[in-house]
Amino acid sequence: MATDSGSNQEALSLGKVKTAIEQDQARLMMVLFMVLLVAIFCLMWKYGEVVIQKESCEATRIVEKTQIVMIKRAVDVEQTKVIRVTSTLSACEGTVGAFETKVASLTLTPCSSATAQRTDAPSPTPTPTDAPSSTPTPTNTLIPPTDTPAPTPTDTPAPTPTDTPIPPPTDTPIPPPSVDSIEPRQGRNDVSVPVTIHGSHFFGTPTATLRLGQDAIPIPIAYATGSVLRGTVRPGIARGAYDLVVTNPDGQQSATLNGAYTARYPPPDVGGITPTEGCSNADVPVTIQGDDFLDTPTVTLGNKRVTSLCYVDASTLTGIVPAGIAPGVYPLAVTNPDGQSDSLPGAYVADDRFCGDPDTMALESPYLVTFGPDAGSRYDTGYQEQVIWFEVPITTQVSDLHVRIFDADTGAEVDDHRGDDIYDTEMRYTLHGATLLSTVTIGESSTLNGDWSSLFGPLSPSEGKLAGGWYVFRLEVEGLGGSDANWYRVALSDLPHTNSIPCDVRMYADSLTLLLDYGMVGGSQPLFHPYVEKEVDVFNLQTFGCSGVDGLISSQTPSRTLTASCCVDSTVYAVGDDEDEATWAVDFSGCTNGDTTYLGFTIKDEYNQALPIFTRPMR
Repeated sequence: MATDSGSNQEALSLGKVKTAIEQDQARLMMVLFMVLLVAIFCLMWKYGEVVIQKESCEATRIVEKTQIVMIKRAVDVEQTKVIRVTSTLSACEGTVGAFETKVASLTLTPCSSATAQRTDAPSPTPTPTDAPSSTPTPTNTLIPPTDTPAPTPTDTPAPTPTDTPIPPPTDTPIPPPSVDSIEPRQGRNDVSVPVTIHGSHFFGTPTATLRLGQDAIPIPIAYATGSVLRGTVRPGIARGAYDLVVTNPDGQQSATLNGAYTARYPPPDVGGITPTEGCSNADVPVTIQGDDFLDTPTVTLGNKRVTSLCYVDASTLTGIVPAGIAPGVYPLAVTNPDGQSDSLPGAYVADDRFCGDPDTMALESPYLVTFGPDAGSRYDTGYQEQVIWFEVPITTQVSDLHVRIFDADTGAEVDDHRGDDIYDTEMRYTLHGATLLSTVTIGESSTLNGDWSSLFGPLSPSEGKLAGGWYVFRLEVEGLGGSDANWYRVALSDLPHTNSIPCDVRMYADSLTLLLDYGMVGGSQPLFHPYVEKEVDVFNLQTFGCSGVDGLISSQTPSRTLTASCCVDSTVYAVGDDEDEATWAVDFSGCTNGDTTYLGFTIKDEYNQALPIFTRPMR
């Protein structure tokens, strides 16, 4: 038992020892681990320090390299200076050597030997005597120069530059400005007018002044160079011719440019005339409206002057259109005393139909002539058929229209009986609108002879052919059989039993065959009114069927009177600038009948297109 107890105690002791050993090992391992960590930390610290030192060394090395480079550059500069000094010394040494060579070639003579002479022969050898020797005569012996070391060059500091005072500039006199011109040289005084002044010696921003008497009008300058000024003349200045002066900022003025700029009133503005139409055979009082009229202007209708003119105010004038003005459409022109003018095309219509004669108040043609087909070759072209056109505005308020013919038959006294005693010529009247509307054939008739009758009507304006803003009707008159000539007139009326003027209705033809001898029918030859369209350059008056007719045809334009022989086949006129877009008036009353009482005519443009010939003036 005791043995077992000892064994147990020994085993217990061994276990304790083992446990102690294990604990010591653990402590040792912990210590080793800590030592290892410390070592690692130290190594890392050391490495970081080494890296930092390395980087610091690298930076230091870079700085040192930079300093070395700078030092080398400084050395190079110094070496350059040394080279320059050495070059200078070498040049000096060369000069000294040349000087020494010259000195060596010289022969020196003692000052005490006054008689010694320099010869080219060798000097004799002196004979020795018993007398004591005299002072030895110096010989021409040169002591060769010794090489004196060149002084070490030292850097002489460059002198510090000092500011050399600049002498104050002397005042150069500035010439005064000079004015050559102003553009434009004139302008309206009711608006601002930009101007440009040309000249020389302008500087800064000069002032420009217009002077008229005691008035001084400044021109504000917006742009300035040495030779050009730009500014604006203000509105509202007095009318007149102004002198111009330019003044520089130093007070110097240009010479005065006399009459440099003219301020003028605005041109007149013609608004209209009242009334717009009147009798051609009586004085017609009129009133002209507009703006900017001066006291007192000149007023004309074409080339006819309005008389008894009175200046009412800047917008109103009164006057009289004198009797005797040729029927026609006239432009109205107003010219102020300063020469400025304005015009209104087609402003006034003069016509005898406004003179109160019932016949002439209607839209009627003069006497026309149409022959039968057997009248002979003399009356072939244009004599056997006549075409008349009617145009009715689509805005018309007229509901009924009537085409009326005076002396529609062929017979009795108001016709030309040619051949045997029997009238054998019939006239066919055909009216076209949008379609063929009606045809009437008439021979000799006592009921139609010498009187007006309504052949067609009532017609609605809309039955005409629509063309632009017009309803158009075409009337054809054609001679059938025989050789007789029918004298007739045509009218368009809004009443069936009298000739009444429908408003704004027009009647015209491209060519007409006329009765010249109005003594056979009474009355006088009316005027014809061709309309010269815009940009027409040629007015070619052509006549046909003429034989032995004397006298002149007169054509009145808006600005002149033209004449042509009655029997010349073609007379050509150039259309002036103010003669197109206007109605002319052609007068055949100067043509006296010779072998015939008839004359046909047409008017063509430069393209041989017929111009419309109206029975009254047209705008």
